[in-house]
Amino acid sequence: MTTKRSDFFIDGKWRTYATDTVDIVSPNDGKVLSRTPLATAAVIDAAVCAARQAMADPHGWSRLQPAERAAKMNGLADALDRRAGDLAAAVSSQNGMPISIANGLEAVFPQTLLRYYAGLIESFDFEEMRPGLLGGSTKVQRRPVGVVAAIVPWNFPQALAAFKYAPALAAGCAIVIKPYPETTLDSDILAEAVAEAGIPPGGVPMVWSSGGSSGGAVEGLVLEHGVEDVAATAC
Repeated sequence: MTTKRSDFFIDGKWRTYATDTVDIVSPNDGKVLSRTPLATAAVIDAAVCAARQAMADPHGWSRLQPAERAAKMNGLADALDRRAGDLAAAVSSQNGMPISIANGLEAVFPQTLLRYYAGLIESFDFEEMRPGLLGGSTKVQRRPVGVVAAIVPWNFPQALAAFKYAPALAAGCAIVIKPYPETTLDSDILAEAVAEAGIPPGGVPMVWSSGGSSGGAVEGLVLEHGVEDVAATAC
């Protein structure tokens, strides 16, 4: 068994908290591959606060020019390209996906989405003037709304995560990613790529939680209060 780090990727760094764990079991042979720490309320609070602070930072992700965000997103795609084989192997080992499918989808699709949205925002009008209904003109501004929570299922963890974080990052939003706790090996690799690409700290925190009665699960907090409300009360 490979023992997984007991850390969570928060504020651009691996941070350790004392938490319970869950086994990652191979569906191929039933062996335990690793262990995943389960986020408590304190961990979720820290992740959301880091993302919210990244949104408020005058030099943070939301304040970068679209071309700057596009460059970082392309850099993230390049970093994932360099880890494509490791991503495919991690996904295949933890959820039983045939390696041929993992190589053709999980190791490729996230980069495709990142590059698509990076290209989109380079030519997108985030501010424009429109004729007013009763004369004059109206300025229309498109701004990031805040912190996004992304709950990712187990079956296509990289592709489905990218469907969430690529457009959120393109819009200038920070995003807290919560992978399924028993399929998190690929998330470690994604976190390494995020750090290498120079995404500002707090832009993409990652936490793993099984939900339940702790009160700190992303699902429960966000569904009940909304992610910005959670951040406002926790930070």
